[in-house]
Amino acid sequence: VALAWQAVVAAPFLLENPSAYVARAFGGPGDLQHAWSVNWRMLSEGVFLHRYFAPGLLACHFVLGVWFAHVRWVPGGLLDARIRRWSASSRLD
Repeated sequence: VALAWQAVVAAPFLLENPSAYVARAFGGPGDLQHAWSVNWRMLSEGVFLHRYFAPGLLACHFVLGVWFAHVRWVPGGLLDARIRRWSASSRLD
């Protein structure tokens, strides 16, 4: 549902100028501003504005999401053999 909503909202922009939409829609240089940050005030502005800080945050978010799915959402974990045999008509337990 969320992906469909994103596609509906993005469609007019993608039809008009797809390269500009993709370049700007998901962040880019200058999107993180130390002056507006509340959660990252403990870092100096130099660290906060470093070019690898935002991609690092994104990578951490992705890794923690996969780890959480492995530990909490999938019985037996993501590498369980039952996952490979799973189909929409079967259950994991």
